[in-house]
Amino acid sequence: MMCKAVLVSLFWFMIATMAAPTLLEANTLLQNGEEAQALNRYFKSLKTDDHCNDGQVACLGSQTLAKCQGAAWTITLSKCSGSQNCYALPSVSSSGTRITCSSEKSAEGLFAATGAVGGIFGHPAHGSMDVVNQESLQHSSNELITPSLVNQAFAPSLVIQGDSIGYIAQDLQLL
Repeated sequence: MMCKAVLVSLFWFMIATMAAPTLLEANTLLQNGEEAQALNRYFKSLKTDDHCNDGQVACLGSQTLAKCQGAAWTITLSKCSGSQNCYALPSVSSSGTRITCSSEKSAEGLFAATGAVGGIFGHPAHGSMDVVNQESLQHSSNELITPSLVNQAFAPSLVIQGDSIGYIAQDLQLL
């Protein structure tokens, strides 16, 4: 009987550990936000005929998720629906960004929660130029979330007080 109790306790401990959200340190969350802002500024000027490297993912226009295949952007991934737009969003569960469709309100709230100033596009440092590292566009360093993954959660709940953050975390869970 004691063995059974130990096994049951171990089972519940494992469940609780897996279900617990991963909280990022504030500086990592801020870095994710600023990296996503730089990507969004880059995406604003990105054109279909711009050079790219195989495997890169990006937003082309406001509603198109694109992938680079053979040094050319393809628009075969998906288009955002209705009031949603394509954005690079900061990850709240690990270092990096995610490229996905989101409402502007949800995206703005998520950037605010990271501590990054300037909303979705931010403000580059005065007198500096944005440098978007080619590596930051690679599928391996940025997770592409497409509408086909709507039923799969990609971020834990963000534990920050405020109604808008709870809404955003819930909205992101649905993407």
